[in-house]
Amino acid sequence: MLGINLVVHAIKILFHDIWATVRLTVFPMIIGYGIAFGVVYLLPGDTVFAVAGGASDVRTTPGASFFLAVFLALVVMAISFCWAAVGWHRFVLLEEQPGAILPKFSWPYTQSYLWAAFRTFLVLFVIVFLVMFVLPVLRAIGVGTSVFLFVIFIITIISYVLFFRISLVLPGAAVGKPMSLRQSWNATSGQIRTFLVIVVLSVGFGFLAEKVLLLGYVGWIISVFLSWLSFAFGISILTTLYGVYVEKREL
Repeated sequence: MLGINLVVHAIKILFHDIWATVRLTVFPMIIGYGIAFGVVYLLPGDTVFAVAGGASDVRTTPGASFFLAVFLALVVMAISFCWAAVGWHRFVLLEEQPGAILPKFSWPYTQSYLWAAFRTFLVLFVIVFLVMFVLPVLRAIGVGTSVFLFVIFIITIISYVLFFRISLVLPGAAVGKPMSLRQSWNATSGQIRTFLVIVVLSVGFGFLAEKVLLLGYVGWIISVFLSWLSFAFGISILTTLYGVYVEKREL
């Protein structure tokens, strides 16, 4: 089945050159998290750590510096994610080698990637926003819990499928060939079953990542690894989809 073959290929290329994978996907994230932590610590560190620790004194009252720190930290993290993703897409699709430690940073490509990501997630946000009006209606008419959860599950699957269908704009932006959302949608037409397989496997992996947190500190360490693997797999599967559906490559 094509869906399984795409997932297997995406995983294989992650571990084909593990040192390159680490340089492209791990180090940019470490830098991003480090800078984000520094921003939070230098601005309203007292408030942030008091909130995280469950304190209930005056420190937990967010001020302007708190929201500024959160905003800046999110911006830093978004840029670091895009930096890693751009490096990976270009490494696989253009055979552009990373530097000795870090992937090359190109603001034009990163900026283009940020814009593509914004457009993609804006569409998903609108869909989720509309769904938020439907769920209370289901509750109001007395739909049972099992049916309610099933509807949420179906909506989640559909949202993931929609994401994959329009997300080829991301690797396109990374390699300097911007696409519209419609072009991505058209390139993936007729592949619903393939994307369903990819989504089911992805959701199953996410469920596994949540469960290992129950294992305490060991579970936390495993969870960090699985979180990285989930991110790395995400950009790898997008790269694979772009190669197959846009560039018409063979697996």
